[in-house]
Amino acid sequence: MDKSLELLRKTVACKAVTSDIAAVNRVSDLMRQYLEENGVNVTVEEAGGRKLLYASRTPGKVCDILLNAHLDVVPLSTPDQGELVVKGDEVFGRGVHDCQGNAIAVANAIIQYTGKTKLGAILSCDEETGGHTLPLVLARGYRPLKMSIVVDGGAYSIICAEKGLLSINIKAKGKSGHSSTPWDCDNALDHLIDSYIQLRNVWPKVQPPDTWRDTMAATMISAAPAHNQIPGTATLCLNFRYVGDDGKQRIMAMVEKYFKGMEYEILDHREYLQADSGNECLHLLQKSIEEATGVEVEMRRMHGATDAVYFKDYGKPVGVIGTAGGGAHMAEEWLSWSSVAQYTNALVLLARKMEG
Repeated sequence: MDKSLELLRKTVACKAVTSDIAAVNRVSDLMRQYLEENGVNVTVEEAGGRKLLYASRTPGKVCDILLNAHLDVVPLSTPDQGELVVKGDEVFGRGVHDCQGNAIAVANAIIQYTGKTKLGAILSCDEETGGHTLPLVLARGYRPLKMSIVVDGGAYSIICAEKGLLSINIKAKGKSGHSSTPWDCDNALDHLIDSYIQLRNVWPKVQPPDTWRDTMAATMISAAPAHNQIPGTATLCLNFRYVGDDGKQRIMAMVEKYFKGMEYEILDHREYLQADSGNECLHLLQKSIEEATGVEVEMRRMHGATDAVYFKDYGKPVGVIGTAGGGAHMAEEWLSWSSVAQYTNALVLLARKMEG
C-alpha cells in the first residue's frame, strides 16, 4: 500500500465525525505528520478546540493560490465504514470522497510543487456543520493573491456559483393540555402548521430544468412529548437555498410575515457565491484539469453549499472542484483512487501555468 493510501486508511479509521473534536484532531495530526515528513511547513491554528492546518513551502500567510479541503466527516451509516475497503481502483469508507481523499490530493500538490507560484492550503475541521472555524482562521491573515480553490466537489467540473443557505428554527407557543379536551388548550403545533401552509402556498414551485431559484424545505418538527398531549410549544425547522446577495433579507421578511409573533433562531447561514466563469484563473484551472484527466471540464452551478463562500470577500475568483467518486453521506461512499493522483497533477499544472 503506497504512503498516500496508507494515510487514507488511517484517517478513515479515526471516524472523524465533526462532533467528535478529538477524532477530527487526530486526523489533523496525521495530516500534519504526513506533510512535515515530506518537507512541507505546517502551521497549526486552533479555533473552538479544533486544529486547522495551514500548509505551504513558502513562509508567511499570503499565497498566490489558496487551496482548501476539510478533514471532518458525517456520521457513519454502518460501523464498517470506519475501515477502508479497496476494490481495484475504487476505495470505500466514510470520508473517502467527502472529503479526506480530496485533502490528500491537496496535500500531495503542496508536496510535489516546488516552483515559483506560492501555493498554500488550509485543511479545515468542521465543514459538515457549517465550517464556522474556517473564517476565524482566515481572519488571522491568511489570504490568496490570485485565486482560491475548494477541493470538495464533483469530478470533471468547476463549480463557480453556489446557492446561499439559510436554516431557521421557528418556535410557536400556546397552552398545553390533554388531547381529550382540546377546547381547554391552545395548540402550538396548529399555529405552526397553519403558518407553514400559508407560506408554502405562496412560495414559487421549483421544477427542473428551471431550478436556479430560491427553494424551501421543511426538515424537522417537534412538539409534545406524548401522543395524548396537546403541545404548548412546537418548533419547525425550515431550510432555504437562495440565489442573489439579497436572499437572506427576502426570506427573513417572508418568515416574519407568515410566522408573525413567533420566535425564531438562525441555525446556519452561508452567503450566495457567484464567481466570473470567464475569469482567466478559472480558465487555467479548467485547462489544467483537462490535461491531467483527459476529460472535458465544464463550468457549473451548485445547489448545495461548501466552505467556498468564506473566500468570496477577498475579491479573487473561487472555484470548487473534486476527485471522482460518489455516495457522499451514504452507506456506499466511494472514491476513484487514481483520480486523487489526477487532481494532484491538475493542481501542480495550474501552479506551473501561473508562474509567469
